[in-house]
Amino acid sequence: MVKKHITWFIIALVMFLQINSCIYIFAEQNPDINVDGGAEVIEEAQDVETEEDEDVDSTQEGVKKEDKNEDNKEQSNKEDTTKEDEEKEESTNKESGLEESEKTKDTEGAIEELVEDDNTAETKEEIIEEDNKEETREDTTEEEKTEEDIEESDELRYIEVTDIDIAEYRSSMEEGEKQLLMVTVIPLDATNQEIKYYSNEESVATINQIGRITAVDSGTTKITIEAADGVSKQFKLKVNSPKSAHISVSELDLGDYQEKMRVGDKHLLSVTVLPYDATDRTIRYTSSDEEVASINGLGRINALSVGETLITARAGSKKKSFVLNVLPKKDTSVKGIDLGDYIKKMKVGETQMLIPAVLPPDAVNPGFKYLSKNTDVATINGLGRIRTHKVGTSEIIVEADGVKKQFTLTVYEEKEIKVTYMDLGDYQRTMEVGDKQLLSPSVYPMEASDRKITYKSTNEEIATVNIFGRVYAKSVGDTKIIVSVDGIEKSFDLKVEESKNYPVEGIDIGKYDEKMEVGKTQKLQVTVLPYNATDAKVEYISDGHKILTVDTAGEVKAIKEGKAVIKVSAGDITKEITISVVTATEKIEINKTYVVLKTNEQFQLECRVLPKEANGKIEYKSIDSSIAKVDGNGLITAVDTGASTVIATNGYMQSEVTVLVNKELIKEVEEAVPAANFNLDSDVLTEVIKKSDHIKTVIDKNEFKKVTKLALKYLLDSKKTLIIDGSDYIITINGRDIVNFENELLTNIDFIETADGTEVVVNEKGNLPGKISISFENEKLQRGKYLYLYNEAKKKYEVINNAIESGTINVDIGGKYLIAEKEISFFRINLLLIIIGVICFIAIIVVYIFTKKKYWFW
Repeated sequence: MVKKHITWFIIALVMFLQINSCIYIFAEQNPDINVDGGAEVIEEAQDVETEEDEDVDSTQEGVKKEDKNEDNKEQSNKEDTTKEDEEKEESTNKESGLEESEKTKDTEGAIEELVEDDNTAETKEEIIEEDNKEETREDTTEEEKTEEDIEESDELRYIEVTDIDIAEYRSSMEEGEKQLLMVTVIPLDATNQEIKYYSNEESVATINQIGRITAVDSGTTKITIEAADGVSKQFKLKVNSPKSAHISVSELDLGDYQEKMRVGDKHLLSVTVLPYDATDRTIRYTSSDEEVASINGLGRINALSVGETLITARAGSKKKSFVLNVLPKKDTSVKGIDLGDYIKKMKVGETQMLIPAVLPPDAVNPGFKYLSKNTDVATINGLGRIRTHKVGTSEIIVEADGVKKQFTLTVYEEKEIKVTYMDLGDYQRTMEVGDKQLLSPSVYPMEASDRKITYKSTNEEIATVNIFGRVYAKSVGDTKIIVSVDGIEKSFDLKVEESKNYPVEGIDIGKYDEKMEVGKTQKLQVTVLPYNATDAKVEYISDGHKILTVDTAGEVKAIKEGKAVIKVSAGDITKEITISVVTATEKIEINKTYVVLKTNEQFQLECRVLPKEANGKIEYKSIDSSIAKVDGNGLITAVDTGASTVIATNGYMQSEVTVLVNKELIKEVEEAVPAANFNLDSDVLTEVIKKSDHIKTVIDKNEFKKVTKLALKYLLDSKKTLIIDGSDYIITINGRDIVNFENELLTNIDFIETADGTEVVVNEKGNLPGKISISFENEKLQRGKYLYLYNEAKKKYEVINNAIESGTINVDIGGKYLIAEKEISFFRINLLLIIIGVICFIAIIVVYIFTKKKYWFW
């Protein structure tokens, strides 16, 4: 009975272990799934409640904001009505206006008299109150008269503000800097054009009511721009401390140096001052014991005597040292000789070269001496070359600095091995006059002593054969080719026939330019047909060598304006081509090379080709017609927001026009960019960076989908900084941090919210050009403290230390990142398996005791 229960217990235990193994395998294959249950459910429930509370609060705030907007609207309507009433009153009744002005002057005079007396303050206030009451009564009366007219006209005249547009601005400033915001009310004909500016931290930056920002102190503030009808926008402004003109030394890199030297040795230090643009880069060297080792101003160490000394390098306020141990001068005498690879047995007549070396390897070698004790058997010269003469033995001795090494050389005579067979290989029995063929016979056995092959033709007027086995067919007839080696002879009959003539049937001239500019060259591609034609030599002749020249290889060069005919001949076939030479285009001038348009707006390009004699026919093409299109007359039409390039070309030279389509037309940008010729080594983004007067250039991610190779190369060369505004994030690329400009950078970043944090996909997991920084506007991401990178090979996230600070990450690897506020543990499942393993181990012990040691319980 007990055994039956134990059996059922073991079966249940095995099933439990299998289920847990399946869970573990599933978790390993899906590392993104969190197996913790209760804690996450509670946290998610709390998050849902928090989100609901936030939605309620935001709804209440929205209602308050709408009420405030309605009040502002009513107030602005009243102000407009009052202004219209005043204008109407002035136009209809000038006399009443004069009376009011006189009354006002009398009132102001009375007030001035009362102000002079300190005791008449109450009287002054009474006069002002009576004056205000009079004006209020008159205004009220006039409003009652025209109230109905105003209510009817307000609906027709008043145009609400729908949006405001902020031109390019800097979101980062230094203390003391100023910038002026350029704000436009949309629509442009809105009734109320009033704009107000606010800074929520005036200790950081202030802004006046014309939009001029003054950076006061380092920190962060929000700039708010408010227009009528409740329309407002804001942005975050960061103020940095001004950079000091003096750049201190932060570190010294000693490079590769020797901690041990011997007396008499010398060593040159290669010290690098960091940063590279430090103000004081002068390096000073000292040795704590000049008797042990000295060091000069260039960093060259001279080891003088045995001992230890401290070598120190100083630059600015930084220093770096190391202990130098000077050892006694090394014994460089020769202790032994290594003969290297050599042969102890040689055949009569053979030679070999000895290549000895002294031991130890750093010993000073005064030179080797060679000696053979039996020169009748073998001799050796001063270079170590051994030559054998007859059968016998001889001692070969090598000496260096009094140390000798020798070996016994045995010379033997090899038995002669006869050739037993020869194979002529593949060969032609019939040839045409002028043909050639190479014979390739094989001799067997391979180790035969005499392998020298000789060739012979019985009739050398018909065909000849040289010592290498090459047969030349000279005339029609028959001959015999004989091949001999070591007494074995083989031959074959060769018939030489008259050669067949394949005449040229045609000439094919490849595509060529029918028009060329002065000074340009092109090469003609000519094919003779058929391909096995006998006379396939091509000849070129120009009938106007003062206009066009052509060499024997078919390269044509344009000399001056005009037309010339080039004759191409092969065999009896001749073809002619005509090429016109035109004046070279020096420049294509365009009235604008940088155009900013609003959607559906048009701009007319005007081009001029210089000099006038050059081809003046211009063709236009748009690189991206979905953003801006151009017709045959150069009329550009803006289609959609973004950036495109329009190319104007006359077939020989081309120029470009950069077209930016925005919501708002920015005239200043157009006027600031001069005309420029099209450059094949550039693109739209590169030109935008080049034309920026600042070290930092700001672009919008919606205008540029990626940072191109050309733009990255220019950033690397110019050391400029590119800032990409992604609305929710800012990408910063410093030209100094670019490693490989071939890796283009996508400006779009995807966000995915998960239970553990926010997943951020950078560059669609492609390689980055170098280190970049990404700053996030999202408050949740700004609270993130831990950054993880997903390892595709291991299928799990791995933490990256010291890579995130205040919502900014610095990365040099493209991929999927996870930003979390709390540290994520990936050890939960493993801990569970350990517990299960311990339980299983205890269960096995219990089963063993009940089955094998049950007598313990008796």
